Amino acid sequence: MKTTEYKEKFERVFQQIGKATNSIWKVEDQANLLACKTHIQGQAVTVDLRIDSYDKVKAHIFLGDYRTDGDCYFSKDISFTAKKSEYQITQEILKRLKVDSLDEKITKLLEYRKSSDEMTKRKESIIYLCKRLLPQFGEGGGKLSMMCDDTRIVFDPRTTRLEIVNYDKDPEMIIAVLGRISEFLRKNN
Repeated sequence: MKTTEYKEKFERVFQQIGKATNSIWKVEDQANLLACKTHIQGQAVTVDLRIDSYDKVKAHIFLGDYRTDGDCYFSKDISFTAKKSEYQITQEILKRLKVDSLDEKITKLLEYRKSSDEMTKRKESIIYLCKRLLPQFGEGGGKLSMMCDDTRIVFDPRTTRLEIVNYDKDPEMIIAVLGRISEFLRKNN
């Protein structure tokens, strides 16, 4: 296998990358690829190296989760020949694969996750409060809703949108709700 043939070379390359990025890299020989792994600021970083029969290396780096980390997920692919010198390969990985800027990308990712967690906690607390105020609220599709006689009330905690629909075309309940809202606004102004 080509991966075992080049494993020692890439271990030395990633030792140099470790010195440049203040991290410790571990190179593992997996099924038809070399997986180079480290942890920076508590985040797992992996660079997969696939070496074909012509000594061409396809390097792929990924950081984060594309499903949950939004724009902060980082992934990049490059290719180069394994016959280059260790110094040239180190520079290729540092510059073209952007390994030299991982700290910035990880900081951005962690800030995004913190902000996302805060939004989730806020949403959960709003849902909890709404259910305490109106226990009739049922949850579905990320929204709270309830039916009261011929009136449907839907609250979306993500957008903080409240919708009141009266099906019997009797505006009495809506006028009562608007009166309460008006009272609330007068107290807070």
